[in-house]
Formats: sequence, C-alpha cells, structure tokens
Amino acid sequence: MGKSKKKMLKNRRRGRPISDINHNHTNITVDFWKVIPLRITGGALAMKLDPSISALTSDLGEIYKLYRFTSVKMVFQASPNSLGEEAFAINYIPAAESAPTPIVSSFDDFEGPSVGFYEANRGAPYHYRVPSKVLNAMPYNWYETRPNNPQASDLTQGMFVFLSSLNDNYIRNAYVHFVVEFQTLEDPAFLTHKKNIVDNHRFRQPVMQKRKVEEDEDYDTISIHGKGWTPKSRNVLEGVRCRQDL
Repeated sequence: MGKSKKKMLKNRRRGRPISDINHNHTNITVDFWKVIPLRITGGALAMKLDPSISALTSDLGEIYKLYRFTSVKMVFQASPNSLGEEAFAINYIPAAESAPTPIVSSFDDFEGPSVGFYEANRGAPYHYRVPSKVLNAMPYNWYETRPNNPQASDLTQGMFVFLSSLNDNYIRNAYVHFVVEFQTLEDPAFLTHKKNIVDNHRFRQPVMQKRKVEEDEDYDTISIHGKGWTPKSRNVLEGVRCRQDL
C-alpha cells in the first residue's frame, strides 16, 4: 500500500466521530445541517450545546435519555455586513454549565485550541470546526436530555462564545452541521429476556414443591386410608398386631 493511500485512510479514521457503542434499536445517530440565527446583543453572544439547539434534537431528547454531540462544524458566508466592517471571533468551552459573566468584551479573551476568527468581506465563506479532541473532552461519556433531577453539568455538554467588533444588536446566520448520538439506558431485548427468565422460574418452582409434598404424603400415609401400601405403613401395622397378641 502506497504512502498516499495510507495517509488517506489515517485522515479518514481521524475525522470519524467517536464510536464506542453498538448501534441497535436502543440508540440513534443523526447527521444534519441547520441554519442558526445568532442573535448578537451588544456585540457578544453565548450559546449552549445541548438538545435545545435545534427542533430535531429537542424532539429526540423527549424519546431518548442520553445524548452527546460528536461533531460540530459552522460555515459563515462572506456577505458584507450592512453595519460596516466586522471582525468575528468564536470559541467553544467544553463542560461549561453557563455563560461567563460578563460574556466577553475583548478579542484578547479568545485563546485555546478551539478558537476561530474571521473578518467580513474576506471573499470566501469561513469554515469553523470544533476540534474533535476538544468536543469529546467531556467529564461524562453521556449527558442527560431532560432535567429530572441532575445537576446543570449533567445537562449541558459545552458552551459557544461569540464576539463581534460591532457593538450593536443584529443577527449573524451560521450554517451548522451536527452529528449527535442519542442513547437509552438498557436494551429492551435484554429486559424482555430477563423478564422471561424470571417468569419461567416463578411458574416452575410451585410445581416442584407440590410434587415433593405429594410424594411425602404418599410415603407417610397408612394403607387403611386408601393411599397404598408403603414400608412405613407395614411397620406401623406390625406394631399394632404385636400389642394385640400381648
């Protein structure tokens, strides 16, 4: 195998989402695009990464118990902003439970492996992708979809922070690609199999006990009661005859 082919296979493996589950009817992986209007307020915005980020993931969160995002990519079109020249910075913070207060106020606050930056009128769309190692650097392997009783950290996988050089309120549309996995707690087939084992054991056990009682009764009963002749009944009758002879 040539070096170029090996390099292609290596890059393909590197780009795949994490796959540590057996895909069956207890889990599902969704791969889709969505246009998200980023409502910039005062030049900044914080956005949670959880099932509420889209209608599709929100609906699946009502069905499945657990979730995790394994790939997030954003595309920003190179359209000029009517408000003027714009610089735009992005950062993803894994395991962040809530937005920082204040959110951000300077581009100097953006640093780390998941920082993105572009300026308007660049002539081509800007592509931003959360590095796989950062996105999968989770304190938990899965996050919960519904706030039953978990902590805030159990519900939110991370937080996006955006900052614009324009200190105005406006909407910047982002074309976003998601790969999300949803998982239930246990395999229904396993639960059904376990229930059948319990039911079979429950039905068999009384039959075995009943047979044992009947055998004991047959063995201990004297023949004059119409239950048959047994060694024990013979000994009892012989003892009665001996007392009568005396």
